[in-house]
Amino acid sequence: MKQQYGLYGEYRHSVDPKNRITLPASIRKALADEEELILSVGFDNCLSIYPNEVWMELLGNAGSEGPSQRARQIRRFFSARAQRVSPDSQGRIVVPDRLLEWAGIEEEVTVVGNFNTVELWPPSRWEEYQAEVDPEQAAEEVFTGSA
Repeated sequence: MKQQYGLYGEYRHSVDPKNRITLPASIRKALADEEELILSVGFDNCLSIYPNEVWMELLGNAGSEGPSQRARQIRRFFSARAQRVSPDSQGRIVVPDRLLEWAGIEEEVTVVGNFNTVELWPPSRWEEYQAEVDPEQAAEEVFTGSA
């Protein structure tokens, strides 16, 4: 049976000098059964933390129509930048310099629970992104299929 994750909320944290980011307690609790997580680039120029099952489903779906060039490209894009991470006893993960730079994350990060993934955003970009979203229009497109 597919695992359901309750990854919700928006949190602001510092990035410490060792590139560690603390995952909020509610997110750690929802991921308590996961020994390792996958950290990689995400959509919309943020970083994403995936439970293993979600990661495998994402990349498996990228090639479900056969080994097309596009499927190979997307798998390589995500996989080449991915790494396994395990939160330490204080709930921190280490994020490599190359991923912090890719996402534009410096001294602070906005941690966003996104149902079955966790996103890491530079705070200013997260605020810009939120200002551009029209939740009513998005909901109408998603739930009625009028996109």
